[in-house]
Amino acid sequence: MKAAEMRRDLLSAASDVFARSGYRASSLEEIAQAAGVSKAVVYEHFDSKRELHAELLEARVSELVRRLQASADLGETGEERLRGGIRTFFGFVAEHRAEWDGLLRDPGDAEIAATLTAIHQEVVGVVAGLLAAEPDILGDQDEDPDGRALMLEAHAQQLVGATRALAAWWQEHEAIPLEMVLDRAMEFCWIGMARISAGTRLDGGPSVG
Repeated sequence: MKAAEMRRDLLSAASDVFARSGYRASSLEEIAQAAGVSKAVVYEHFDSKRELHAELLEARVSELVRRLQASADLGETGEERLRGGIRTFFGFVAEHRAEWDGLLRDPGDAEIAATLTAIHQEVVGVVAGLLAAEPDILGDQDEDPDGRALMLEAHAQQLVGATRALAAWWQEHEAIPLEMVLDRAMEFCWIGMARISAGTRLDGGPSVG
């Protein structure tokens, strides 16, 4: 078997094992057994369980980022683009439900915490870029470039964190229709963003910049 084919088989086996056991409880022995090879063969292609996990996670997130960027081109309004992005994320999680849960199940594990943080920041950066394309998204804060950049990042952090948490909740409540979950997400995210765009601020709240 060619090296590239073996790597694909090992990644597929690792994906199944992580989906079943999570990162912490899985082992290279279990992955090797799932792939039908010896542990030594695994080491010929990957230095560690951490490397397997990181490659799987990075591949899935790269796919998600491509889908998010593509969905942003389809909406005519900011509201449509945000709804499309959230729908894309939920659809992606539903499509890869077991694998996604397995890859993210142990976020506090020291071996994978740095990878998860870096990937989270990558997605935040993409979302911040999509928000930046909306000319009036921050209302009167648009006049302050430094403050605008910070606020875009802050809002992107909230959107990504809230959407990811809601997706995890939805995984435990699969009977709830996707459109209902989308409506709740839009109520939380878009109504707040629309009010900010209109200039609404907390009384006495300082601007950033």
